[in-house]
Amino acid sequence: MSLQDDIKKDFEDSLKKSLWWSRFIGSQFVDGFSVFIYQIVYRCQQYASRRLQESFLSKAVKDSSILAAAEDRGYVGLKISPSTGTATITNNGTTRVSLPMNTSLASNDLVDYVTMAAVELQPAQSADIPVFQMRIDSVVSVVTESKKWMEVLLSRDMTEKAHQVDVYVNGQLWEKRFKFRNTNRNSKVYMEFYKSTRQLGIRFGNGINGRVPAVGDEIRLNVWMTQGETTLIDNQPLKFTGRFEPLNDSTKIITKTPITGGAPGESIEDTRNGALYSTSYDYQLAWDGDYVQFITDNVGGVIWLSVWGEKDEEAVTGKKDIANINKIFISAYSDRKDGDKLEGEINGLFSGRSGYNESYKFRQPVMQPYTVNIAGRVVANGRPEDAEIVLRSALVERYGINIKDKPFRVPVDEIWDFIHSLKQQANIREFTVTADNLPQEVTVGHYSYLDIDASTIKFTY
Repeated sequence: MSLQDDIKKDFEDSLKKSLWWSRFIGSQFVDGFSVFIYQIVYRCQQYASRRLQESFLSKAVKDSSILAAAEDRGYVGLKISPSTGTATITNNGTTRVSLPMNTSLASNDLVDYVTMAAVELQPAQSADIPVFQMRIDSVVSVVTESKKWMEVLLSRDMTEKAHQVDVYVNGQLWEKRFKFRNTNRNSKVYMEFYKSTRQLGIRFGNGINGRVPAVGDEIRLNVWMTQGETTLIDNQPLKFTGRFEPLNDSTKIITKTPITGGAPGESIEDTRNGALYSTSYDYQLAWDGDYVQFITDNVGGVIWLSVWGEKDEEAVTGKKDIANINKIFISAYSDRKDGDKLEGEINGLFSGRSGYNESYKFRQPVMQPYTVNIAGRVVANGRPEDAEIVLRSALVERYGINIKDKPFRVPVDEIWDFIHSLKQQANIREFTVTADNLPQEVTVGHYSYLDIDASTIKFTY
């Protein structure tokens, strides 16, 4: 029986209990009222079913549900990344100038920057230092009640621009640990979490796993804030700000390289997939496939990434080499960071995290572009040039050099299927497609992509 029949039967059974109401069984009134009750029950059932789906991370559609499920797993996604570059500092004064790391600067457009190295300059001396597009904001609170699992939340506006958070308790830097792993009651550690309200939080321990801050302790969060994707070209002046502003009279700062390469934080779909499929670890070691996840969780703007070991390296080179033992090879490509900058970030990520005597070697990717040759005819009311524009745009958005998460290898029949799906949109009657230099197998360290500029796309009537 259907749900509607069940509801009608239950309703009639209830009416049979009354001699007066039982007379209406089988009437249009009872039938209509049964349908009305069924519609209410069906609507409530639909609503309850949809709300129940929000409790499953794979089926949730609301951002708050996805973020809440990610928080349950202790997942904190990739934060916004700053633009970086190099600037030249020249001491034009008559006395020595000493600048600490994290000296604050500003461009003519009032964009904030900080130096990422300390420098000491004698008169007429110059030095090149790395500069990041960031500023440091502090959130200070005093503990009024000592309790387990104490939390400090950043505002939504601050969270949106937060690249990194340093946690100090009474002036001492505490260590971040994933879910308080490998800690005891004296460990000066904390963990980060990301709430469904889009707020980044800091949580302290319970006195068993991680120390509990005492009453009167001062907690200071130094939040490294960035605007993400910004560009400052080379040969542009920077000025000291804050307490270093008087140095502008004697010291000159000019950008030596463009300050670029910033990247946004991950999207809500990235958060869903990261919480679903990433293996939780304590950010000290990575193993097997976790190298890829570990890098993508911590380095922004990565379009393509390849990680391999001794066996694959010797398959590529065709010879065995004892230098490959316990070595992990990494190759990556970014559309906003050059190879040297990307290499520096990835090498810095693994610095001090060597496990089981492993060493890490970054390789610049071997670019492996392929081209397609497409020829065909359009329908009578179509335009050949329009078909060419549609195909070029669609192919770039799917297989281009700066497209993330595309297949490592693309068979030519998949390209044919993709073009076929665009026939109606592009007014194509028929077409043929061939490919040149399309790789037959996936090779580690080789980045394969479609070179649309070198491809040929030609349509006629």
